Amino acid sequence: MLNMRLRNLLIVFGTVLTLATPPGAAPMVPERPRLTAEQRTLRDLSEVKLDVFPLAEDLTEAGMTHEGLRKAFTKTAESAGLKIVDADDVPMARLVIFASKNPQQPDALALTFILAIHQRIAVKRLNEDFKAPTAFFTQTRLTTLEDAERLVEWELRTMTRRVMKIVNRASE
Repeated sequence: MLNMRLRNLLIVFGTVLTLATPPGAAPMVPERPRLTAEQRTLRDLSEVKLDVFPLAEDLTEAGMTHEGLRKAFTKTAESAGLKIVDADDVPMARLVIFASKNPQQPDALALTFILAIHQRIAVKRLNEDFKAPTAFFTQTRLTTLEDAERLVEWELRTMTRRVMKIVNRASE
């Protein structure tokens, strides 16, 4: 009888212990965050037409040129795997750099970088196709007139890497 009670007690204890213990499993890997619609529009992006907005006067004062900026972006983009082409049937990368100075600090320069990827999209509500921005990358930096050109080249590399990182994730 004691043996039977002990056996029943062990069965109940074992059952409770089994139910209370989470099942053993391999370490859980967190699920990768879902891409936004904006990010998904960059899937398989491999080439773009480049449109560089006219340079702000403060940037030309710092020694930069429109053609120099175009060449710097082209070099940066192509080294990151984004080919620059001269065709109208591919997405367009529009680069805009706004610059502003404060008269109280004449050597300081605030730069706002905008890289917008324009693509053909369909607007169902209007039943029309457009070429419109589908993805934006922005950054604001403070610098000096003397260091502006170096900072612009650095920021172009940074923005291009961010774009290509998202392109690669969207293309997986």
